[in-house]
Amino acid sequence: MEFMLWAGDLICVRRTPTWQRLLDLPERHLATALHTNRLTDEECLTALLTHAARALGIATTADLADYLRISTRTTAALLPHTPLLPATVEGWTEPAWAHPDALTPPAPADDPPVFLGPFDNLIFNRPRTQRLFGFTHTLEAYKPAAKREHGYYVCPLLHHDQLIARADLTRTTHAVTITQTSTETNAPGNASALIHEALQHLTHAAQ
Repeated sequence: MEFMLWAGDLICVRRTPTWQRLLDLPERHLATALHTNRLTDEECLTALLTHAARALGIATTADLADYLRISTRTTAALLPHTPLLPATVEGWTEPAWAHPDALTPPAPADDPPVFLGPFDNLIFNRPRTQRLFGFTHTLEAYKPAAKREHGYYVCPLLHHDQLIARADLTRTTHAVTITQTSTETNAPGNASALIHEALQHLTHAAQ
């Protein structure tokens, strides 16, 4: 049954209050075009690569392969068949590929600071996080407490387009608390206020 889910022969349509999955045939819930458009494996992977590149913006072959959990060899063979454009990024040792949409800078956004979970897509690929932000992040939950540098469940703080701090967060029934914080060298002078603001947003969302 799990294979049928993976292959798309079944889909999860909802979950019960006890979080059990309810499965059904896709044609009963999806638009006709979504379950009758039969693509080859190559066509599927090419479309997925384009989707991954749209999410990443600019990425190396290894970045794209990691995003889709496929081999770099397969990725490299399919890239010429996508609309992605070869690119060079200053400071990167590997050639990159850019989604056409990424070449148009987005309008500046004054988004509030936000904590990122350790498994967030933006930082899930640790080598890419280091290349993009100069930020080294390690999940220390499985380390003995005495060997942890930043804490058990550490969440980086995103402020505009930079990772400026990190905090070890703990959720209780009614609140989210910070056990430990540390700031990066690029953190602005009001980093403490930004950490507090992000905590307030997170606490509100958790209620």
